[in-house]
Amino acid sequence: MIDKDDIIAEHLPYEIDMLRYAYQRLPDLQKKAEINVFIECFCVHARNLLDFFWDGRPEQKNYAVARQFTSGSYSPFSGKNPKADGLYGKLNDQIVHVTYGRIDITEQKIGDEERAYLKNLIEREIDNFGGHLAAAYRHLWTYKGESPIEKRNAIAIGATGPIDPTSPRRSSP
Repeated sequence: MIDKDDIIAEHLPYEIDMLRYAYQRLPDLQKKAEINVFIECFCVHARNLLDFFWDGRPEQKNYAVARQFTSGSYSPFSGKNPKADGLYGKLNDQIVHVTYGRIDITEQKIGDEERAYLKNLIEREIDNFGGHLAAAYRHLWTYKGESPIEKRNAIAIGATGPIDPTSPRRSSP
């Protein structure tokens, strides 16, 4: 059974690594299938991170949420619900394909600007979360939010160096 230390040391960093990796790879891709794979990857991990940081209580008993690891003063996203502006719904609609509500119009899908907004929003929240971690978890957390100024060909730098989400040091989804 996974414990809270595993969430902080492995599983949450995996979500962050995958979000960053997908975001950074997208500008350089040419093939439609590859672009779609990385867009879906970005959307899945963005949604997971929004859920983790925002939710006050786990949706299901076995889900982890940030408030299980932080001090009482933790206020995610400066108190503004990131799920209320419609972008969260677009994340869900873009990921789920076999529905009557699937988004087929390119202009209605999450584009570059919305991905940049989500990425920067989540990066700021990574720092906020780290600053409010309960003492029991601080030794496990070495992540910092990336600068909101992204360089097209930058390499994601994690706690121990360049991130390769396929490396065996990280858990799989």
